[in-house]
Amino acid sequence: MKNTDKIKKKIVIKKEKNNQLYEEQQFYRTAFEQSPDGILVIDTNGNFIEFNEAAHRQLGYSREEFKRLRITDIDPVQSPEEIQDSIKEVVDKGRAEFDVKHRTKEGEIRDVHIITQVFVLFGRTFFHTIWRDITEYRRAEEEIRFLASIIENLPNAVCAIDTKGTTMAWNRGAEKMLGYKAEEIVGKPITTIIPEEISQQELEHCLTILNKEGFFSGYESVRLAKDGTRIPVELTAVAIKNKAQGIKSYASIMVDITDRKKAEEERLKSHMLESIGILAGGIAHDFNNLLTIILGDINVAKMLVQPGDKVFDRLGHAEQICEKAGDLSKRLITFATGGDPVKKNMSLSGLLTKTVNTLLKDTNINIVFDLPAELRTVAIDKGQMTQAINNLVINAIEAMPQGGTFSVRGENVRISAQDNLPLHAGDYLKISFRDTGAGIPSENLAKIFDPYFSTKDTYYQKGLGLNLAVCYSIIKRHDGLITVASEVGKGTTFIIYLPE
Repeated sequence: MKNTDKIKKKIVIKKEKNNQLYEEQQFYRTAFEQSPDGILVIDTNGNFIEFNEAAHRQLGYSREEFKRLRITDIDPVQSPEEIQDSIKEVVDKGRAEFDVKHRTKEGEIRDVHIITQVFVLFGRTFFHTIWRDITEYRRAEEEIRFLASIIENLPNAVCAIDTKGTTMAWNRGAEKMLGYKAEEIVGKPITTIIPEEISQQELEHCLTILNKEGFFSGYESVRLAKDGTRIPVELTAVAIKNKAQGIKSYASIMVDITDRKKAEEERLKSHMLESIGILAGGIAHDFNNLLTIILGDINVAKMLVQPGDKVFDRLGHAEQICEKAGDLSKRLITFATGGDPVKKNMSLSGLLTKTVNTLLKDTNINIVFDLPAELRTVAIDKGQMTQAINNLVINAIEAMPQGGTFSVRGENVRISAQDNLPLHAGDYLKISFRDTGAGIPSENLAKIFDPYFSTKDTYYQKGLGLNLAVCYSIIKRHDGLITVASEVGKGTTFIIYLPE
């Protein structure tokens, strides 16, 4: 009886162990089959000894089909010899991790990340291999690289900052525009490139808008280049959000609007001169009528007194002043609507030589001409162009009261979009007028062509400031351009561009 009980007890224990082993087997089999990654056992010949559901499903094969495959059947890149060499290398190392490509049943090539471990069982060497399909990850990487390449090579400046205003990214367009290399600016405050007087206020203002709206565009500001140049820009910015953490950074595109600003200034100046021209036409007409009456009365009065009398001299002086007032009237006429040029095609060389020599002959100013024979002819109104040249020479005389050198240089040029000038592309005559006078302070250069702006303090010119405005108006009506460059203590250069 006792032996029977012992046998029964052993049978129960054995059954319990078998059940436990079965449960453990089921546990590991379930974990093996339910893994989202492919799990395989491979022998050293590349045969699939064991595999889970994910392994054959990822490649589109049924379990029976997959049993008949070897590594060489699903590797589209390596030859059988290369695969065997790789197997030997893994055996030597004991473990390996690498990326490969696998071909699906439908012929699609998938990117796969492999982790494989060598183990020995029953005297045989096997590989316990886990593979993960990383095709979508690789595609995302390629898309990111593609987008990054686009951003990197955009002609506009693109940068990104974190929530504290520290620069995180800086493309080639930004390098070209502002002169800073990425390594020079990344990690530094974005306020490095914003003028100090507006930096903090602007940064707070822009971040407030981005934090609230997430986006803005058309915001105009100024950026500081590495060499200190102030560049007008238009900004478009966006907040980059992370679902878990909210806004984590900001990206912006900076467009250099220097040319646009110049064009706007030219348009504004043209509109202003046009408005003044309408006014000047009426003023000049009434002014001439008054001068005619005054001069008539002076002539009558002179007939009533004897030459040599003090009154006669005073009347003569008044007559001279009226004549100079008449000159002012002529300059006002230039702005009037009836002042459009009557053009004729001609060479400027003779006109320049004659006008400059005449005005400077009794001065202590040296003249240097550089007017090549091949200078192209241009369509001009001779009277108006003579007036413009006169005004530029007079300006030089007043800039060099102690004497100096006045240079006139002509050259044929072709203007294109790369020249950044508010002119249509084409052939132009370029005339440069350079004096060695006192120069013009930089704060005055932008206003030098404004009507009635003047830094002169001469008897007849004080407060008038029309000479350069007249020049601007004349050149503009000839579809040309006049520019100025100056350095205090070194002189001033006016450049005229006239179309062929």
